[in-house]
Amino acid sequence: MKKYCALLLAFLLLCLPLLAWAEGEETPPPPPPEPEYEPLPAEYLPLSERALGDWYAELSGLAIQLTLAEDGAYALLIPGSEPLAGVWAEADGQIILDEDAESALLVLDDALRLDALGLLFTREKPETYAPAEPLTGTTAALYDGHWRAHFVALGEGTILAAALEEDTELYIEGDKLATNGARFGLKQYAPAFADGALTFPTDQGQVTLQLLQDGFLRLTLAGDAPATLYLLSIPLPGQTPAE
Repeated sequence: MKKYCALLLAFLLLCLPLLAWAEGEETPPPPPPEPEYEPLPAEYLPLSERALGDWYAELSGLAIQLTLAEDGAYALLIPGSEPLAGVWAEADGQIILDEDAESALLVLDDALRLDALGLLFTREKPETYAPAEPLTGTTAALYDGHWRAHFVALGEGTILAAALEEDTELYIEGDKLATNGARFGLKQYAPAFADGALTFPTDQGQVTLQLLQDGFLRLTLAGDAPATLYLLSIPLPGQTPAE
């Protein structure tokens, strides 16, 4: 009996450390999450990196795009002309195009200023417009309303841009049409309706109006300075856009 008690005591002495360890065991905490590093703000980046990418400016209603590539190349897209391409480099806190000091771009916090052309390039892309097809089955009465220019295209194949300097307005009611704005002045006309379009002569040339399927009114001016304007109807006093 004493032999069995000794063996049992020895067994208990061997198990006590294991039991103590088991009772005090805790689940190890999960590893800490990987830190999330936010990109450096643009103002802390080198000038050459801050200037990379696409920049946009507007000149007389035309959208101009400047792209500065990482490999030192640039592209300048001007509506109505062939794209310009060359190389750019950083010098004295400015971006120099084609090693020409007169083509220096001053880098501001969120813009590039090209003093040579009086242009301010920003990251905001100007609104452009793709014209729809002419509306079929139109009548003269569909032209009635108050119209204001929203987009302008100069010449053939140009990119349409916001008409920043275009203040042309038309008031059409029945067989009477009145113009307003710097392009035509404040005058009245008696337009003719034929083949779904309105036409009337002005001092600048013949004007043709066509309704488009997207609700725009296309104004085509033929003459020494041809231009195409795209106007939208605006509510008259007391009206809502849905009326």
